[in-house]
Amino acid sequence: MKNCPQCGQEIDKVEVADPTQNPVENCIMCGKETEYHFKDHVDFRTGYIEGAGQLCASCYRAGSSEGREMIVVPKSLIRDTPNNLDLGARIRKIFWGL
Repeated sequence: MKNCPQCGQEIDKVEVADPTQNPVENCIMCGKETEYHFKDHVDFRTGYIEGAGQLCASCYRAGSSEGREMIVVPKSLIRDTPNNLDLGARIRKIFWGL
């Protein structure tokens, strides 16, 4: 008997999702249908918030002004900056676009 490469169960014992028993998730913010179904594992989703539910791609990208804004800092900047004071100053320059 063959085993599933994902979960290791025997192929004949792996549950196959029935589309009629596996409805599409709706976005918790705007109510639109998402690309995910209820039985899709949350580890393989983008925009799932534990305890709240699924976001659609648009709401996930929009995020919030405080929780989702970020900057990218090259690894080399962290690795090549010897102390935290200098590193903080360099990151602030990136943030402020100086």
